[in-house]
Amino acid sequence: MAWLDAHIMSNITASVTIEKLRSIFATHGLPDTVVTDNGPTFTSELFQEFIEKNGIRHVRTAPYHPASNGLAERAVETLKDGLRKMSGQTLETKLSRFLFQYRITPHTTTGVSPAEMLMGRKPKSHLDLLHPDVGPRVIRSQEEQKGRRDQHAKERFFKPGDCVFVKNFAQGQPWLPGLISRQTGPVSFTVDLLDGRQIRRHQDHLLAPQQTDGLSVQSESVQVDQPVCTPNLAGSTQPATGPVGPTVGLRRSKRQHKPPDRLTC
Repeated sequence: MAWLDAHIMSNITASVTIEKLRSIFATHGLPDTVVTDNGPTFTSELFQEFIEKNGIRHVRTAPYHPASNGLAERAVETLKDGLRKMSGQTLETKLSRFLFQYRITPHTTTGVSPAEMLMGRKPKSHLDLLHPDVGPRVIRSQEEQKGRRDQHAKERFFKPGDCVFVKNFAQGQPWLPGLISRQTGPVSFTVDLLDGRQIRRHQDHLLAPQQTDGLSVQSESVQVDQPVCTPNLAGSTQPATGPVGPTVGLRRSKRQHKPPDRLTC
């Protein structure tokens, strides 16, 4: 049914037919062969010139033998049967609906629909609404999860040159002062520590100095005499005295241990 256009031709003169073929070729490209009957439209010099300029092979069927072009004749008969079963609609509407159903219906020979063979994908139809695609559902679910997360998330903006406290996963203080040297990813940074080390951390493991005020740690001793980095105008790092993240000291149990009562003979 590729030869059928969405618009009905008012006449079948050579010029009108050529314009319709140009519209089809603009969408699907030039064909190798065109098979027609021996009507005046296809035997005219104008049509022959159009075919030759586009490098298309023109094959005409034998006179008075429609079976020579059986595919086209069968397509015309299928179209007539389909339009005959529709009522109460304009010819344009009936033609569009018929072509839509015909092009998405699997063919008995190929096992796939003509539209799928042409475009390499299965067009969406009303039957697909009964079994919706999981892709849009997953996207909606992810958007809802992100919305719930954003309601409680705190935005953090760090840039090179900011003084921060870095989460320490080794022994020692849990938070170490440092200076952001560069951004290595959307949410990751490289930090220069005061002791000369350079580490890379996610923004979840970085704290701005004003964020340490709300930290509370149950400990017998909290050290707050460590230096905080303060960049000068030249861009270097100078130590300054100030509060840092709390450090958990050595914790010992205060429970009194009672020796066990042993059995004696």
